Amino acid sequence: KTIEVLGPMSGTYTVNPAAPQTPSNFQTIGYADSSMMARSIIGPVTIAIYNGTYSQTNLVLNTVPGASSTNTIKFTSFSNDSLQVNITGPFIIKNVPYVTLEKLKFSGTIQIGETANNFTVKNCNITGRIEHNAGSNLNVLNNYLQGGVQATGFTGTLINGVLLKNNRIVGGSSDGNGSP
Repeated sequence: KTIEVLGPMSGTYTVNPAAPQTPSNFQTIGYADSSMMARSIIGPVTIAIYNGTYSQTNLVLNTVPGASSTNTIKFTSFSNDSLQVNITGPFIIKNVPYVTLEKLKFSGTIQIGETANNFTVKNCNITGRIEHNAGSNLNVLNNYLQGGVQATGFTGTLINGVLLKNNRIVGGSSDGNGSP
């Protein structure tokens, strides 16, 4: 029996449920997340997600060794169409800096917490909410937001640098408060 040992990640990977699971293709977003957390990253990583609806519950990206201003993580639509990749469950990102969500549709909540600093959501269609409860530098750029954005600091935490720019907010709200 052959056992394949995979090293740290760097480069572009896909999420395509119709293709077999390989070192460069994952059948679910959860597999991509788990792989980054287990293998670490040593360069910028892009996860290009094929068109479809992804209904995973408890989709969590937590503590990716190697993530930094140089070793960034980007989740994006393979087709570059923000309406063709729909993530329905909550997407929770915590303790991972320098993550970008781009050209995706979220009908569930995006929860950003703990030390998820320098987080960007851009060119997305969001009918759920963006909830940011700790960290710094949340950038929400050029999105369609139906559910709104909430930046709330827990007792003893501080949120610095929330930028909302060129978004269309419909039927939701944009608010923030914190407790230093």
